[in-house]
Amino acid sequence: MLTKIKVADRIWAIYSDNQDEIGKAFVRFQEYYENKDLKGTKNITVKMIEDWWREDSAVCNIDEPYYTFWEGFNLPGKVILTLMSTSEFRSGFSLWDWFVEPSNYPRWHKEEDQFIDLLQDLTVDEIIDGYFIGMWKDSTEVFDHELAHALYATNPAYKAAQVVNLSKLPNDIYDKLRIDLIESGYHPSVVHDEAQAYLSTYTSTLPGTFETHDYDAFTAPFEETFSRILLSSTPS
Repeated sequence: MLTKIKVADRIWAIYSDNQDEIGKAFVRFQEYYENKDLKGTKNITVKMIEDWWREDSAVCNIDEPYYTFWEGFNLPGKVILTLMSTSEFRSGFSLWDWFVEPSNYPRWHKEEDQFIDLLQDLTVDEIIDGYFIGMWKDSTEVFDHELAHALYATNPAYKAAQVVNLSKLPNDIYDKLRIDLIESGYHPSVVHDEAQAYLSTYTSTLPGTFETHDYDAFTAPFEETFSRILLSSTPS
């Protein structure tokens, strides 16, 4: 079962009872938003993503399903509406498409429908201007990381401060982090966002995401910015 809680101005958290459930709710939105190979694929299907994950995780020596490897998710509300407005996203079963390629079905999981249902009490403007993070209820260690993404998208002061912090990183450190992120499956267009989120919540980042301590000496200003602006953003 999925639940929705507003955790800061224009930011909603979606919680699930287990990790597999939240992964299935967010999978297509998330990979449309930031996948290095599938970003922007309008008719994206579960099968496309699972096939991609099977190949990419093998290259990275990851022997784990997508739905248990990723504990947290994050995306702008406008991404949800963009996908929902495409002809093939919420149109349901297509007999012709099924005859042509039956293995593409189902195109989405039932958990995704539950996610959409949770948004029914929000206006279109609230969704467009909002940001949604997802995690299962026991993965509290990734909450700050996903919240850092949300603040970067919704709080101009936070984004400006973190951009300055990123500009002060040594070139070799930034280049290494950029490569690490892209090799982890992120599209180059979200590297700045991912970099600030990892560095500002480094101590709570999932272990093993990057098997290196090369960034330890550079996290302090990112963590300070996150803590300071978070205090002024959360509801009292």
